[in-house]
Amino acid sequence: MLPVTVGANGEFGLGGEGEAVEWVVKMRRFDQAALYDRMAEEGRLRLDSMPRLAETIAAFHASADRVLSAGLTVASLDGVLGDNAGIFAAHPESIRPHASEALAAASRDSLARLAPLLEARARGGYVRHCHGDLHLRNVVEIEAAAVLFDAIEFDDRLATIDVLHDLAFLLMDLGKRGLKAHASAVLNAYLDADASSGNLLGLAALPLFLSMRAAVRAKVELLRAVLAAPGRVDAVREEARAYFALAQDFLVLARPRLIAVGGLSGSGKSVVARAIAPHHRRLSWGRDRAQRFRAQAPVRRGPA
Repeated sequence: MLPVTVGANGEFGLGGEGEAVEWVVKMRRFDQAALYDRMAEEGRLRLDSMPRLAETIAAFHASADRVLSAGLTVASLDGVLGDNAGIFAAHPESIRPHASEALAAASRDSLARLAPLLEARARGGYVRHCHGDLHLRNVVEIEAAAVLFDAIEFDDRLATIDVLHDLAFLLMDLGKRGLKAHASAVLNAYLDADASSGNLLGLAALPLFLSMRAAVRAKVELLRAVLAAPGRVDAVREEARAYFALAQDFLVLARPRLIAVGGLSGSGKSVVARAIAPHHRRLSWGRDRAQRFRAQAPVRRGPA
């Protein structure tokens, strides 16, 4: 903090000797090369830094204010889906109408199916005042630590979301850049940092959250195309189509597959599991996490 002072001659000064009439914040500029999106573009984003990033996000979410409003959660997500569909329908030159309609229908079907889970998560405290804009461009490395910045502050409604919806923006961004191993490392470390394990059950909603994040990015790119210079319009529209295709892909349910990795202690089971997980949309489940999941999951009786 620095004082704005006024001297005997009536002139204002910054940090002068006169009376302090106002205060300003003196900010320190960080190295732009340390932005995570720059590092990703240049191939400098290290895989071994992802667990630390996940732990930073988990700690931020753990300290965030809870918002216990189950009905509002589903309604707000439905509003986002409606807005996305409206923008896509208004740009048939970039997004084919039948594809737009199909994504809208699939998204709403998924939301309806997940509504009880999402409402239960809201009642359980997983809807919080989050970052809201958690992608690589809003993360910077300072003194070997991941620092989150530029959270949404102008509209609490945009930042009051499920914590997995917040995390999904980062996971989607990493996946879009072809960094699937990084995304897998972030997700696994985030789940490990969650002492309650409630997010394990919430993973059923992650495909919808990922799809919605990709769709919002597609919408933003379409709006950017309207204002882009003539020579940039086609490139921006192509980027919108790439995000749209990603939104479609996240809602395609893959056939379940169980891959068991066994071996003696210290033989490298975890290393192998982490290596193959990003290619099969799988989590590398350790014994502790499996036990925590069973403790959280509802007991089922009767025929399997």
